[in-house]
Order: sequence, then structure tokens, then C-alpha cells
Amino acid sequence: MRGVAEPRVTKPSPPRLARPSAALPAAVLPLLLALGCGDSGGGDKPEATSSGTTAGSASTATGDAPGSSDGTSTGTPASSSETSGADSSSTGSSQAPPYEARGPYGVGLQTSTIVAGERELEATIWYPSDSETGSTPVTDLVPEAQRDVLQGLIDDAPPECVRPAAEGTLEASVAKGTFPVIMVSHCYSCLGLSSGFIAERLASHGTIVIGVTHTGGSLFDSVAGNPGPLDGEFLQTRSEDVINTFDLLSETGELAAAMDTSRVGVFGHSFGATTTGLVLQNDDRFRAGVAIAAPIQNPLLPGVDTAQVAEPMLYLLMEEDNSILTIGNNLLRSNAMGMPGGSWLVELADAGHWSPSDLCGIVEDFMPGCGEGLRQTDGSEFTYLSADDGRSITASYVTAFFALHLQDDAAAADYLDAGTPADTVTVTRFPAR
Repeated sequence: MRGVAEPRVTKPSPPRLARPSAALPAAVLPLLLALGCGDSGGGDKPEATSSGTTAGSASTATGDAPGSSDGTSTGTPASSSETSGADSSSTGSSQAPPYEARGPYGVGLQTSTIVAGERELEATIWYPSDSETGSTPVTDLVPEAQRDVLQGLIDDAPPECVRPAAEGTLEASVAKGTFPVIMVSHCYSCLGLSSGFIAERLASHGTIVIGVTHTGGSLFDSVAGNPGPLDGEFLQTRSEDVINTFDLLSETGELAAAMDTSRVGVFGHSFGATTTGLVLQNDDRFRAGVAIAAPIQNPLLPGVDTAQVAEPMLYLLMEEDNSILTIGNNLLRSNAMGMPGGSWLVELADAGHWSPSDLCGIVEDFMPGCGEGLRQTDGSEFTYLSADDGRSITASYVTAFFALHLQDDAAAADYLDAGTPADTVTVTRFPAR
């Protein structure tokens, strides 16, 4: 489909290569962070209690969701309210929390080439379906002219790292009802489908998810030798991509009638995390956000001020993130502590920058997060958390967070606080100020 949408911002904003490189050189980001703020970002990592939830400034969940509404979610199946997040594995219950598994819906997939604002973009859409979920090669989710390039990259990548198929069915029927909408901004030199593992989980739990491929800053641009800019100007462009795509598809798209535009969230990985912060800062319609493996406010990408982001947030930190290093992780912690609307900080042990990505290992720079590596903390050898586990844990927390803030599932706060699995996850909760 094609169409044009005018931006509607409610707040003014202050050729295939052998194992190609598609990201900013690893040393550049921490260097620039260091130049901007030194190594004092958030101080040392908070000390964790034996339960996996940190002590001190972290509060205990009461079940009340900061920023959530009292309305009933018309797109949420009745079974969602019957399977409480309080039945988490940390309590000894044999029943897995609902957020750790696929939900009651099948997952449908659509792809569109759109004109949003003045930019031509690719959109990948996941949605609840009343049809059984199938499997779709990820190459079917990109334009035909790019499929051979993507397939070649997948073929060259370690099979235990990259995820070659989506668990969803193209053009499946749409489930009855209206559903919350979650927008996705991808990492630097990635694709709108990069976080498909999260989008599938969310769609199966009754949410419409729209991933935007930022033209001029995608994997294909980088592989062709034209990597996109990594600066405040392109950050603004990316945030407008997200907002304009939401406007267009919620007004004229095939799924518009199923979208509940009063319940909207946004998340992103790496550059997409900072994009998420700017979207929340600029547009009051977005009620909650998730930042994965990057701070939203940082000196490399100016434009976001955590003090101006009133919405609740979830931050996911990869402890062995050798793309942003200790400097970046401490800044991420500092961001989480400074959110006016409150936040959860979830830290994954033995996880790298690309652990929470379907494109982990697809190019050389996306390898940190799979297989063997060196700890960014002390340089010792170790084995990363498996890519499947990194993706699964990330999807569980993102699903629970949005269930709390967009679907009024108060029990999800118990899951977010629990810190499961305890040997991998540490959780700190910072109440709204």
C-alpha cells in the first residue's frame, strides 16, 4: 500500500560482502560517550538482593501501574486476566507466567511500502489472528529486490545466532476486536523486522506491532557501502518516521479499524532505543516505552532529555555489551534512575549488544551476543547467553511491561519485579517521581 500522512506531533522537540561490517566501529560509541560525560554515567551497578530484585532505591511492586488507565482492554482475551503474572517461576509455581509463552492468538504478518511524511519506508506489521500461526522465511518480509542479499547473509551467518524464519502467517485473517498498537524502531544498520521475536510474542497476546525500516539507515544501505548517519539530525528523522507511520497506518491502513489509538507504545533496540526516547518526548499519544541496550539520553545523539519523558519505561541492559561498554551501561542505568514516570531496569548477565536481535551474527559487527567472547568488564573469555535465551527473556519482559501499561494487567508488575530467571536477570524498579 502507499499513502501520505502529515506529521502530528503534540509536543515541540527542543553489494553483499563476505562477513560484511554493518555497524559503527565498536570503539567509536564508547569513545564519544566518554568525551561527553566521562565514566560517571550512573555509578556502579546497584547491589542485588538474593531474590534478583535490587535493594535501595528499587521499590516493591504493589500491582498498581504508574501511568496505566482503568479502562477495559477490548482486544484482550478473557483468558489474559485469568493467567496472572503472579504465578512466576520465582514463587515455585509449576505454571509458567503467561508472558513467557505465546498468547492465545495466532500471529498474522503484513508488509507494506508506504510514503509517510515525505519519506518512502518499509513497514512490517504483526497482528493478532484467529488463524493458526505458521512459519514465514524472513526473506519474504523484505522487498523482492533485497531477498537474495538477505538470504546470502543468513546463509553465511552462524545458524545458532541468526533467526531465519518468523513465527507468523502472511496475510492471515485479523482477530475480532480492537488492540493496542506498538511501534518499533530498529538498531543502527538493521531492519524493521529485527525485533520480530518480540513482535510475535506481543501480537500473540493481543497487540498490533509495526516495525519501521528507516530508509537511508538500514542493513541493506550499510551492506551496499552507504551506512546511515549516527547523529542527532537522523535521530529526529527516525522519530518522525515512527510517528508518521503510525499516523498513516492507523488512519488509512488495512488494519486501521483494529487499532486502538488510545493505547499506543513504542520500543527500540540500540539507535532505536534513543529513537524511542525522542518519540515519547515529542508525542503524548505514546503511553509507555522500552529501551533495549542503549540509553535514551546520551551525548552522542543529542535531542532527548529524560526529564522531559513523563511516560513509564522499561530499560533492558546487556551486562557484556561491548558496543557501549561500561560507560554506556552506566549511562543507561543513570537514565533509568532519572525517569519522572518511573522505570524498570532489567539487566541480563552474559548477554551482549546483539543478544536481543533476530539479526544476531548476520554480519561481523553483530556477532557480540552469540558464541564465545571476551567480557567487556575484565577481558576474560566466556560464552554468551544463547541467542535463543536472550531473545526469549527480552520478549517476556517487553510483553509483561506493555501488558501492564497498555492492557491494564496489574499482575504483570509482579512478573516485572520478580527477576526471572534469577541466575540471569537482575531487576531494579524506580518509582515515578
